[in-house]
Amino acid sequence: MLYYTEPFFVVLKNLLMKTKIYTLLLFIAFNSLLAQVYQSSNMSLIGFTNPETVAGVDAIKYSGCWGWNQTSKNKEYALVGSSTGTYFIDITAPATPTVCDYVAGVHPSACIWREITSYQNYCYVVSDDGAPNSFQIIDMQYLPDSVHVVYDGKLTYFERAHTVAVDGNKLYVGGITLSGGGAVNMRVYSLATPTAPALLRTLSQDYPSISYVHDMHVRNDTVFASCGYQGLHVYKFTSTNTFTALGSLTTYPQSGYNHSSYLTANGKNLIFTDEVPTNLAIKVADVSNLSNITVPALFRPNMNTGFVGHNPYGIGNQWMFVSCYEDGIYLYDISNPNAPVINGYFDTYPQGGASAGNNYGSNSDNGNWGAYPWFKSGLILALDMQNGVFILGAKAFAPAANFNTATSICSGVATTFTDVSTNNPTSWSWNMPGASPAISTSSNPAVSYAAAGVYSATLIATNPSGTNAAVKSITVIATPTLSTSGTSSICTGNSGTLTASGASSYTWNPGGLTLTSIVVNPTSTTIYTVTGANGNCKSTTTKTLTVNLCTGIASTNVLDQSLEIIPNPNNGHFTVKTILTESFDLSIYNSIGQLIKFIPQNRSSVNIDLSNYAKGVYSVVFNVNGNYKNIKVIVE
Repeated sequence: MLYYTEPFFVVLKNLLMKTKIYTLLLFIAFNSLLAQVYQSSNMSLIGFTNPETVAGVDAIKYSGCWGWNQTSKNKEYALVGSSTGTYFIDITAPATPTVCDYVAGVHPSACIWREITSYQNYCYVVSDDGAPNSFQIIDMQYLPDSVHVVYDGKLTYFERAHTVAVDGNKLYVGGITLSGGGAVNMRVYSLATPTAPALLRTLSQDYPSISYVHDMHVRNDTVFASCGYQGLHVYKFTSTNTFTALGSLTTYPQSGYNHSSYLTANGKNLIFTDEVPTNLAIKVADVSNLSNITVPALFRPNMNTGFVGHNPYGIGNQWMFVSCYEDGIYLYDISNPNAPVINGYFDTYPQGGASAGNNYGSNSDNGNWGAYPWFKSGLILALDMQNGVFILGAKAFAPAANFNTATSICSGVATTFTDVSTNNPTSWSWNMPGASPAISTSSNPAVSYAAAGVYSATLIATNPSGTNAAVKSITVIATPTLSTSGTSSICTGNSGTLTASGASSYTWNPGGLTLTSIVVNPTSTTIYTVTGANGNCKSTTTKTLTVNLCTGIASTNVLDQSLEIIPNPNNGHFTVKTILTESFDLSIYNSIGQLIKFIPQNRSSVNIDLSNYAKGVYSVVFNVNGNYKNIKVIVE
């Protein structure tokens, strides 16, 4: 796969158009650009910029780099060490990276070495070029507007250093040269006050035999120190601010100048490089037992004699990027640490190396110096010493699209599709025919379906490394549309029937019955609630059953002729007589409608005693097989 630096071309074109002499120069620039072909596999060029104009020896314009995720503003920045200073580049829109600010270095000519790291919103920059030089602390919180230099000096801390790293709230600095020329192997500073690091310890105070620490990888205060020709040494920086040796590796296959390392997430394997001489393999060290470090695997991108492995950068237990100078940047799958496999590469330096016909020349340490693969977006920053700032994607880091939702959805009810794609998608495209909304670019859209059925939903998840789709079948169950029917009004002591429809199952309350129709006999007006369900989909409606005293109910002719109360008026004692052969229920209500007596299943005649009740008018209600008669009786 071949790539061209198109963003640079666009910038150049715009600049030349302003001068009104762009036609000829544009033609020359465009054809020159086409000559810059970048070979790759499973890695893609997303963005490019080349802001530095000053080149030093071997046309070197860049060295070390770092990245910063500005979570408060959801932005990402490339921190780029150049021959003249440090560039702060916004890569949030990676196809069009933007230089936000620049901090010049102190060294008067083009530098070869500059390394960078960060803690909170502060950037720490060191350079190992000769005096005059300085240590810089830069506040990045105001980006993308600008950065503020909070320290730029050599007396308080040191003048030069080869490398710098942060672990927790500590700053580790290796290969130090003090103002005036004194050398220090490695120091550790407290970042309790990030703008004013406080010296905690120097390695030489505990281990003066180590003359130089070229680089170090630090995790949880365990320091894997690459000490050049003295090999690899492992120390613990203790709670008492002293160093304790845990192990070392000084003799191993294809050993040379032990340059730098990176530890897998599980802490079992350390990938390290030997920079000098050329053609030394990259190594896997088994560090699960620090008292007996072994080297189970050696690997390299090719067998060419000019190959040089420079800096490794790991992600989890599976992935390891290695900056390989003229061969560009390589991605290895180290799931099996005994047999790493190339997963992809991008050659940032087509002028030399294997892609240029194994033309490494006399100086094989041109090309890709370093990288930063830990952006939340999945972008990969690769810095080429001669060619510029490359923003890459890796096929292995493209999203694996996936989303969660309920196994069945109820019609008319909002539900959320939740993105669970891996590798940090930066954009989402949903297609959900039949839903409202039918399309969405939200990460977790809330949708609803109006009708029952089986639908298809598609998520396309994208990040800078690629695009991936997931399709799922969505079953929508009809939410019940309930209705009720049946008795609306009854007389006290009688029963009524209530019926529900529109669902496959029902629950009535009060009562808890689960029938389609229920028979009830309330003693007062009652609101009945019925919940209907189709599977897990439910809805609720109510039915009110009014209970009456049945006063004023028209009686039949038979009841009119067959009932009498003797005497009426009376003193509270009276007799109810009937010539009917059927039994009857007798209810007596006071003047405000309260039931004071209920006498069921009577025959012929009944003696009533209301002498203990107040004088007044009472209602005597007869119920004969559902036929009613209401007679007023006066108690004096």
